Amino acid sequence: MKRVSALIFFALGTLAVSAAPFTRELVPGLNYVRVASVVADLPVTELAGAVVLDLRYAAGGGAVVPPLLGWIERQAKPAAPVLVLANVETSPELRRLLGRLAPHTGLLVIGPPAKDFQPDIAIATAPEVERQAYDALSADSDLATLLAPVGTKPRYDEAAILEARAHGEWLEEEPEPELTDTPAPTPAAPLDLAVQRAVHVYQAWSALRPR
Repeated sequence: MKRVSALIFFALGTLAVSAAPFTRELVPGLNYVRVASVVADLPVTELAGAVVLDLRYAAGGGAVVPPLLGWIERQAKPAAPVLVLANVETSPELRRLLGRLAPHTGLLVIGPPAKDFQPDIAIATAPEVERQAYDALSADSDLATLLAPVGTKPRYDEAAILEARAHGEWLEEEPEPELTDTPAPTPAAPLDLAVQRAVHVYQAWSALRPR
């Protein structure tokens, strides 16, 4: 019984750490704000520049609507948009509020669509992959590995093999792996498609807006 209680406590502690709120800069001029509790985690002062507001997995009932609505109305501007990340794990009250604010100037909602959730910009990602990517993003994580695909070594294909042989060369179809004591590299964390899409939207917006 004690062992089960300890495991439950550990699991809850892990979730609390992974969902801890924080603010960081994704790219110049674009802030990222993770919110677990709307009432406690929204920045008190207005942020300079555009904002990615991450409400994925955020909980809250009707009491969270007024403070979030007020914050969005103060922060979202045509010159500094708010890009909200949400999914079906975002509380229903928050999703309903975002649905009502969809026409709001300077506000876009990004996330995987569902039967009762239609974001402005839809992404296709499995729930478990999104959760892993969400947990991997922290205040000091390497954004390059979470927002851009990691390059892989190209494989030889049949066209390359035939071309090499046509020139009198011999190209192995698949080089035999060398025996080594070096441990295999740790698999990269999954891409956070929602954050990646928010960065792309901001970059496109920045390129097109009047100077």
